[in-house]
Amino acid sequence: MNTCGPVLLSDKPLPHAKGQELAVLSCLLQDPKAVWPIAAEILKPDDFYVPQHRKLFELLASMCREDATKVDVITVMDQPGIADIGGEDFIRDVFNAVPTSAIAETYITGVSRYGDARRLILMSEDAVRCLYEASDANLADIVRGVQANLMAGTTRISEIGAVHAKELVSLAVQGIADTINHDPKVIGLSTGFMNVDRIILGLRRGELIVIAARPSIGKTAFAVQVAMNIANTGAPVGVFSLEMDGDRLIQRLICAMANIDMRRAFHKGLSNQAWQDIHTTSSAISKTPLYIDSPRRQINGEQLQARIRRMYAEFGIQAVFIDYLQLVKMSASNRQYNREQEVALLSGELKSLASQLKIPIVILAQLNRLAEGDRPKMSHLRESGAIEQDADIVALLHRERETDNPDVAKAIAAGQDVEAELIIAKDRNGATGIANLAFTPRHVRFADRSAMSSSWAIPNP
Repeated sequence: MNTCGPVLLSDKPLPHAKGQELAVLSCLLQDPKAVWPIAAEILKPDDFYVPQHRKLFELLASMCREDATKVDVITVMDQPGIADIGGEDFIRDVFNAVPTSAIAETYITGVSRYGDARRLILMSEDAVRCLYEASDANLADIVRGVQANLMAGTTRISEIGAVHAKELVSLAVQGIADTINHDPKVIGLSTGFMNVDRIILGLRRGELIVIAARPSIGKTAFAVQVAMNIANTGAPVGVFSLEMDGDRLIQRLICAMANIDMRRAFHKGLSNQAWQDIHTTSSAISKTPLYIDSPRRQINGEQLQARIRRMYAEFGIQAVFIDYLQLVKMSASNRQYNREQEVALLSGELKSLASQLKIPIVILAQLNRLAEGDRPKMSHLRESGAIEQDADIVALLHRERETDNPDVAKAIAAGQDVEAELIIAKDRNGATGIANLAFTPRHVRFADRSAMSSSWAIPNP
């Protein structure tokens, strides 16, 4: 007797919509010039369940890639091998399947979703088979592979293989135009720091960005400010705080935004105006799509990636911040690797995940002791080889500590701002350089050096 419940529903036919498939093909025959660009972006041949429909779609796609303006019922009927697909009568029936192509995108989306559903079912069947056959030695690797495959299915990743350069030329030219016109979809999510955006053109989708610094320089404060700046635009952002509890992280964010010096408040209390500023800022933060995940125990790379995927699926996050890399523990399945090899594996997987989800993933990292008392460089990254290779952008946050410079100590004691800089040491798709920043120690916040007084005004509730 089965005590585990049903495992699969493999006796049922795979989901499909024959009518919608015919409607898509009909719209392509009626108005190929208008419909093909939409279909080309969304559909793949195996989205069509009926073999006859799939073959006709492949034929129409081939003709439209050549010249969509020359595609009509007559030219399709004249194609070699049309009899094998169904002949002239079939083509006429397809053409008359719908009265108009006005809602072609609706049909296309429907066929695409059924295709996704079938692929996900087949992936699930394969996953169950693999998991039943797994051993203790390879179970972790199989689980990781299953998670990646299922995520690829649900995020609609199109792997179309090699294409001719002419199919990419128009997209490339449009990308150049969008960059010149400062289209935010192309240049990336603004960091909120003008001096930084001038160099890196924002946080671009699919990129792995590393922000590194020595301890107590302010990398967490800087990263959370960037995350908050993005969330203030309405874009959902996820922050994985592996070092600090979520409530403590938000407490620091509130104090930074409301100009509250917590050390002073601890000794002298807060004024009524300060409390009002805290409530106003708290209300503003509560209305933003900022999501914090602060695990109660140390997690490994596999668990981190699973949590990122879950947050992406639930909240549609458009950027991820991880604080910080060295706190991700070694996976039990990777004990044969040393720490540098483990970091290499993790950084490569996070880069792959950023590409899959089409979002920027920002990792905070610590620099080694060689960076003490000197301007940091990429070689100061702990386990640096793989991080340098996988990262699209490596940014090094630098400022002089009060313990190293008496003048800085005096400035901090007087409540003054101190100079800081974000060194863009690597940018695979852009320029390198130095973004000049200012740091306010009493509020633990950063701003563009020329705009310290106005960078972090309290948002309207």
